[in-house]
Amino acid sequence: MKPETADFDPYHLWLQIPKESRPPTHYQLLGLSMGETNEEVIRQATLMRSAYVRHFQNGPNAEQATRILEELADANRVLLDPQLRAEYEARIKPAPKTAPKPAISSIDQITVPKPRTSVPDYILANDDRRTRPKKSKRSKRRDSLVSTLFGLLIAAAGIGGIAYLGMVAFRTPTTTLTADGGKVGKKDEPETAGATKDDEVAKKPVQQPPKPRPADATIVRLSVEPADAELTLEPIGASNPNAAPKAAIEGDGSERTIVAEKGALPIVVSGTASGYQPTRVTVFSSDAGRLVVVQLQKQGGRGSTIDGSRPLISNGKRRPVGSYQIGIPIATKNHKPVWKYTVSRPAPDWASNTFGDALWSESEGAFGTKAGKNAVKIQGLWLRTNWASREIWLRNRVELPPTITTAMIRWTYRNDNAIDVRVNGVHVFSDQTTNSRPTTRVTEATGFQAGENVVAVHCSNNGGPGLADVGFEWIAMEETK
Repeated sequence: MKPETADFDPYHLWLQIPKESRPPTHYQLLGLSMGETNEEVIRQATLMRSAYVRHFQNGPNAEQATRILEELADANRVLLDPQLRAEYEARIKPAPKTAPKPAISSIDQITVPKPRTSVPDYILANDDRRTRPKKSKRSKRRDSLVSTLFGLLIAAAGIGGIAYLGMVAFRTPTTTLTADGGKVGKKDEPETAGATKDDEVAKKPVQQPPKPRPADATIVRLSVEPADAELTLEPIGASNPNAAPKAAIEGDGSERTIVAEKGALPIVVSGTASGYQPTRVTVFSSDAGRLVVVQLQKQGGRGSTIDGSRPLISNGKRRPVGSYQIGIPIATKNHKPVWKYTVSRPAPDWASNTFGDALWSESEGAFGTKAGKNAVKIQGLWLRTNWASREIWLRNRVELPPTITTAMIRWTYRNDNAIDVRVNGVHVFSDQTTNSRPTTRVTEATGFQAGENVVAVHCSNNGGPGLADVGFEWIAMEETK
């Protein structure tokens, strides 16, 4: 193992740990604040730092990279175990500084001499009958008269208030003259077309001001398409499925906001609109302050299935040509698809074919939880890359001929939990259900183009094991005569 030199310090260059911090603590290795206990934050920090250091394993500093990867894994193991974390913090915690003892003064203690004669107790003025002036009989009579007059005034005011309320409650309606000189009451007054604007404003219900937001509320911004879509919130894992969610949607149109109480996230946003397929999007606490897209897809035409896809032969007007060809395979013993991936939320245009993913990690599918109590254990599943975070984003580039634009696409995928698939930035389909076994879905060639195409996948895990594996095949179609 090469010792670090003044010119090369992997802790400083790769992890930005100051040179005076040697050896670095587990918290410094992961870039965390001292005492961090959030397990998700610790896992994310370990994944991001390990992915970066792993790039140097194939270079001249491979030994240092391997050593630091082992230290990162050990830091992750210790900080995720409350008992090990407590023992570790006790070892690295500096000894408390003892306060210096106050200096002993050489000045003699000053004592106050006891007075020779005792000090007499003071006599309260209220107890000294000799100094308290006596009221005359005339003063007593005057005080009694004032109290009597004040009581009579209060009684008269109360009787007057009761009489006024009675008049208001039982008074007869005022009358107005009609065109023929008759009289009608206000209750019988006919409505006229010439009512003033003030009357119309008075008839409108007064809008109540919005309820103040809690101080610890979580705010998530939504981008809704179409703008007139109706959104509802559904809590996840509630003991009572009919219980109202502790969150609300504010605003309307294409820009809306979720205001959620503490602990109310994650939550499912369900969107519906006439002429569009319904959709469901899960919003997590990590989305606070970010923009979440809720996009509904238009329903297919005649002959479409419930998910918007179309059968291979629609009313006898189209027929397949040749056989299916593999675009991107799902993971098998012989197929090892290579994907670009990240577990940190990317930029909004992450799914487009012009997005730069050079800094993303690269590995083989399938992706899922490989170790621990939530490890995926499915016979016949080739799980090659560990995914233990809440979300993962995948990208894969594939070259296709011009016939792809009119072809039918047969998707095969596994997901746990929700999955969203896009082609060149265009949404193709979403599935909120868990599919541990391969699931097939047939769609049109939505988003595909001749030449290079980017298939982008976003998968989120609400808890338990995580799994993401997507592939597709395509078959050319031609119009029948």
